[in-house]
Amino acid sequence: MACELAVQSVNASLMATVNGKDLNMEQPAVPPSSLIRRVSSRSIRNSISEDKENGENVNTVKGSFVSKYKKAPEALKNFHMNDVENELEVPGTPMTPRTSTTPGHEKCTFHHDLELDHRPPTREALLPDMAKSYRLLLTGLGEDPERQGLLKTPERAAKAMLFFTKGYDQSLEEVLNNAIFDEDTDEMVVVKDIEMFSMCEHHLVPFYGKVSIGYLPQGKILGLSKLARIVEIFSRRLQVQERLTKQIAIAVTQAVRPAGVAVVIEGVHMCMVMRGVQKINSKTVTSTMLGVFRDDPKTREEFLNLVHSNSVEHKARMQIPTGFAVALLMGLASAAPVSDEKFVVTRDLFPESFVVYSGEHEIVNIIVPLNGLNYAEKPNNNRKITLFFVEADEDESGKRIDQGLYVIKNGIPKKILDYGRDASAANDNSQEVYLAAKDGIYLYNYEENSAEKYGTVSDSIIGIAKENDSDVIYILTEDFEVFKVSEAGEKKEKIEEIVGAQQIVLDYKNNLYFYDADKQPFVYSKYGVKRIEGTPEHPIKAHLLRPSSNMKDSVPFIVDGKTYILSADGSAKPFDIEIAPDVQLSAYSMETLFMQYYALDKKIYEFDIVDIFEEILIYYPNMVSK
Repeated sequence: MACELAVQSVNASLMATVNGKDLNMEQPAVPPSSLIRRVSSRSIRNSISEDKENGENVNTVKGSFVSKYKKAPEALKNFHMNDVENELEVPGTPMTPRTSTTPGHEKCTFHHDLELDHRPPTREALLPDMAKSYRLLLTGLGEDPERQGLLKTPERAAKAMLFFTKGYDQSLEEVLNNAIFDEDTDEMVVVKDIEMFSMCEHHLVPFYGKVSIGYLPQGKILGLSKLARIVEIFSRRLQVQERLTKQIAIAVTQAVRPAGVAVVIEGVHMCMVMRGVQKINSKTVTSTMLGVFRDDPKTREEFLNLVHSNSVEHKARMQIPTGFAVALLMGLASAAPVSDEKFVVTRDLFPESFVVYSGEHEIVNIIVPLNGLNYAEKPNNNRKITLFFVEADEDESGKRIDQGLYVIKNGIPKKILDYGRDASAANDNSQEVYLAAKDGIYLYNYEENSAEKYGTVSDSIIGIAKENDSDVIYILTEDFEVFKVSEAGEKKEKIEEIVGAQQIVLDYKNNLYFYDADKQPFVYSKYGVKRIEGTPEHPIKAHLLRPSSNMKDSVPFIVDGKTYILSADGSAKPFDIEIAPDVQLSAYSMETLFMQYYALDKKIYEFDIVDIFEEILIYYPNMVSK
């Protein structure tokens, strides 16, 4: 109350001075807030000017009106925002502590000089009004604030919000508490994986993650715990991650005047998870590099290596693009080796965070249709990849036991055929996917998310391949015979030239590839059947892969963990990718090129190549140019 009366008295006097009016005349009890801002700011400036004229030494940080009242740490005394870091000021980062020197407000701790609308002197004084607001919100949602479960919810929510934003009442000086020490060292200091929780200022929902901070000292070091406390100051506010990253870097610079500061934040934003695009696995990475971290690529790279050392997931993200994915993206079109050394696929390249499905049976087939189902002329950016996969087990004799054909639509798996074994689609704008089953051919119904019988074929089918630009479907039966099916599934013709096929795959020019019981590959085209030369003579395991979209007349072939590119001209070229013996991949899908899927240990792993390359651009920009 005393503070409020003082404010009214001072401002009434100031208004009279500005407007030339008698104080005894009837005046409003409280002047408009805009006038308070204008007059009070002028009073502060005049007060400081008078002190200077009187010979007082005012040690001000540029832009601050209160530093003469607050003793700054030694490390801050010679810091000026117009020095090397003259671009460090960030919108939303007041350079003054959250106190006021405005007459009548000296003891107020809840606003800055430039935020002069009067506020309660303590945080607790805010609770009644905030609770009323939350009560109104509950009513607006159609809830009854008087029911038992919600009786104390407004008060709890108000207290929680004050806790979430407690950083507004903390200053860098208070948190540092003189924990700045003289030390003759210029080696990098890194504190990584500092947990961070904040509130998105756009939606008032949380975002959280980890912060890594590094700096190069110049004679002064900071108590290690203070770095975590600096993160708390700025994260416990309404924030955006980009600004938060820069604010932390600025604070460290202000504290110890290092040669450089680096900050990296990896965050998960609930405004992207709970609402909007609803991407539950997305992460946002932001960085701020100041001083030598910005100017010297080697220093920056050393910091990033330290931050991501011992991180299996990050190692996987870095290795996949530079090896496996790069090889597939850049080399498959010409089937040319990408290096003198083989790239070995190891278990480290399959982090748990990449898993999109985990089942009870072995996954033996993965199919991603390259048609209108996933790549429509007018794409829906919110629609997820629709993929099909087959589960099966083996009995003691090695005989396959079918466990069903599944579809993952909008991220949700569903079994659609109990005895489904394979799927195939043409590269067109349709949404047609043809399914091979124990009792014939089925057609996928996208709207119903189900399978419908197609045509009159009733053979027990183990493999299927759909031609481009025609209605022809090739099927491989349980008896290892290949048939050509046409006329909407009503006509079936046996291809006599193909004998003993174990698997069939088409390339984009409708050449049909298969291998026999001896794991030897062949290609069937309009010229007949041709043996493909150049693969091992007596392999143990073999698997044909559906080609990626940049392969027109060739397909990948994996033999005992080694990769070959089979071409329609009958040749096979080794490719510099090798799968480690302990990595028993049971299914592959590379056809989408930029979104690849692999099955290992009854799990499906999704590799978003675009996201991986974007991360490389952030962390290792020089790697891409090399």
